[in-house]
Amino acid sequence: MKDKKEYRSLLDQHLREEKKYLSSLHLREIQDNDIDATIVLEQNINLHDDTIEVADTFVDRYENKYNTRCWTLSSGTDVSEILAKYIKTVPEEQKCLNPVYWGILDLTGDHLETKALFSSEDWSEMVDNFEQEVKLSQAKISDAVYHFFDEVHQIVLKNNHNPIMKIMMEIDMFFPEEIEKKYGITLSTEEKHNISVLKHVIVTYIENLKDIDLPVSESEFGNSFPNMLMRKLLDHKEVKIDVGEVCWELCARVGRRCDFRGILKHSIDNLEAIVGLRSEKEIDNVQKPEIDDILHQTFVLGVHSWGWTHDVYGMDCKATNICRLGRLYRTKMPNNIRTIACLEEFYTIMLDVKTTLKDICEHVNGIALSHARVYRNRKRKNQ
Repeated sequence: MKDKKEYRSLLDQHLREEKKYLSSLHLREIQDNDIDATIVLEQNINLHDDTIEVADTFVDRYENKYNTRCWTLSSGTDVSEILAKYIKTVPEEQKCLNPVYWGILDLTGDHLETKALFSSEDWSEMVDNFEQEVKLSQAKISDAVYHFFDEVHQIVLKNNHNPIMKIMMEIDMFFPEEIEKKYGITLSTEEKHNISVLKHVIVTYIENLKDIDLPVSESEFGNSFPNMLMRKLLDHKEVKIDVGEVCWELCARVGRRCDFRGILKHSIDNLEAIVGLRSEKEIDNVQKPEIDDILHQTFVLGVHSWGWTHDVYGMDCKATNICRLGRLYRTKMPNNIRTIACLEEFYTIMLDVKTTLKDICEHVNGIALSHARVYRNRKRKNQ
């Protein structure tokens, strides 16, 4: 027991030193990129004395020498100050397990100690502000998809007392042309492709559900259900998907892991825009997905599945040392054959996630392009 405590103490000390190093490194990166110029993409902006116009749509705005950003609520509450005071009261052996120590403001309400730091009015304002600024993009979903899930439900009902293999065969043998004939519509090539993908996903899901022998390990469950769905429903042309014991170096040292990671292939920074965690039950906040952002006004996604529940989270950098974490959507995965058509909700949310990832990629690349252009225009101005 003594050796265990000494090891834990040594680990905590190492993590604190590493956090200081990472924080200073992150600060230097921000200063290198932003202290010289912060790009604001606006049309017809009113210029002030502290700005220099460098292009029609680019404004070179100088920050103060410390390059800090504050978040002050309408009540006058300085969020950074509240969190800074709170973390000083947390025992040393608990700090590395506390979300505030890592600069995370959990707005899901699950971390009760964080919520208790603010008045109900301040808390509501922070949650409302997060919900306005961080949200999933809405994907367009064709009627063909809804018709397909209706047909899947009818197949399940019709074969209620038949072997599961018969249900799988009927779904597998269902073709988009049947939707065209029944509903009097013409499907596009993309719609037919989407239905083909969905057929394969549902048949695989049913097969995994049929063969599951509870209890199973978290990794086995994740690979059979949430990870399988994410791999098949996200766009592999846009996102490089890693599944399994994919560990971030820092997460591994504190005993955490990320079971799913999606890297935007076409972003200039190779941004890890979505990560996920699998657990047997709902866990407290400090073990939720460790997700971070690299640019102001950019948010990233995290997913967490526990039991048959699947949560989608968003995180952005609201101010210096404040990364806001909030739950964007919660859905249930089918736990039996009769409810297999409930995958419709999961599918539509994944379409929103896929669209959001594409928007994040364009946003990140747009900011990188803005930085490149501001230096180009400054050079022209000085010539």
